[in-house]
Amino acid sequence: MITALERIAPGWGGVDGQAFAEGFFIFDVSEPTKPRRIGHFQTGSTGTHRNFYDGGNFVHAAAGAPGMAGKIYRIVDIADPAKPREVGQFSLPEQASGAATSGLKFSLHGPAHIEGTRAYLPYGDGGAIILDISELSRPRMVSQLAFRGITATQGIHTFLPLPRRRIALVNDEAIRENGDENLNMAGVVDISNESQPRLISLFPLPEPPAETGLKNFYEKGGRFGPHNHHHPNHQTCLEDRDDVAYLTYFNAGLRIYDIRDPRAPKEIAYFIPPDPKTRIGTKPSKLVAQTEDVLVDRRGCVYISDKNQGIYILKLNKVWPYVAL
Repeated sequence: MITALERIAPGWGGVDGQAFAEGFFIFDVSEPTKPRRIGHFQTGSTGTHRNFYDGGNFVHAAAGAPGMAGKIYRIVDIADPAKPREVGQFSLPEQASGAATSGLKFSLHGPAHIEGTRAYLPYGDGGAIILDISELSRPRMVSQLAFRGITATQGIHTFLPLPRRRIALVNDEAIRENGDENLNMAGVVDISNESQPRLISLFPLPEPPAETGLKNFYEKGGRFGPHNHHHPNHQTCLEDRDDVAYLTYFNAGLRIYDIRDPRAPKEIAYFIPPDPKTRIGTKPSKLVAQTEDVLVDRRGCVYISDKNQGIYILKLNKVWPYVAL
């Protein structure tokens, strides 16, 4: 098991100058009730954020690196977990120390997603990037779908391929509260021609239930916008259907979409947790629900996390039988 370690920024619970662990830990979980730490990879920088690991010898990390702005893509060999070693990396020219950025943010948010010899990277204002990693020591760019300046503060947060259908899910992330940034987006990308990926649709914007009296979710407070999709990551214990998308939306809870027609995604269900009564973390400034992450197991149980409330376990009923498209 891989667990990310990262410096916590001021405003998010961290303090400037405070010591921090960074990189990622490697755990042996062959005895699930007795996890045992067997390795530690260090970036020499701010640590790692969201990493990809589906078993085997390689971790695909969204990692800080000395002399680089933001996170870059680093491939780490953990065949000897006591001595993890980097075997390849990729960064954008704008990330080099002193490089001009025109006020944009170039950083691999992660996770990367690996399909064979391809890595799919959500790279902030660097957009949605496809790499050829057939030579791990020399990742090569295949294509870059740019969204520069038209997404919200974070830029591209998720780039999740659905290879059987030759499409990918893409979204940015709401960062500022009360909609104080560009309009957020979530949509579908056609990757049938990997050298020329193209955005073909956008998910509909969630609307508040009539009984709330809200005209829109911005009025609720906190962050409103997309965050995390369910990632199967080649794990047999997780749901791996490609006709439904599960997307957390901060104060709008969990949104579930029918994507059988990739050009016309439709919302089919949602769940909004009640607002918390007790503050645990520093955010949001107004104490409202903030749904952060989602995971769906092969039984169809849906697990979501809320910033100040912990875990909810849900079940999606009355969905059509899954047939690989």
